[in-house]
Amino acid sequence: MIEGMGLPQSELNHAAGVLRPFATRIGRGTAYALISLLLVLTIEYEMHSRTVLVFAIGVIGLISARLGLAALFVLLLLAILSPSVLAQIVSALS
Repeated sequence: MIEGMGLPQSELNHAAGVLRPFATRIGRGTAYALISLLLVLTIEYEMHSRTVLVFAIGVIGLISARLGLAALFVLLLLAILSPSVLAQIVSALS
């Protein structure tokens, strides 16, 4: 179908080169959103806007991979540490 459009191969290669970074960013943001959704569903803490948090981590993953990973790490810590364990840690530190 693309070959039938009459575009030269150099233009097709250029278009693919331009679109490739966007496709990888969208894939990364979607993956971060899905992982954060799984983590948010396992968290025992009461959250009022879980969908906003999942969407925000997906957008952060679009912008920066490192910030997205940091946000996922925080969610992973919250999933591992129950509220009672976190309260004991805070009371031991103070």
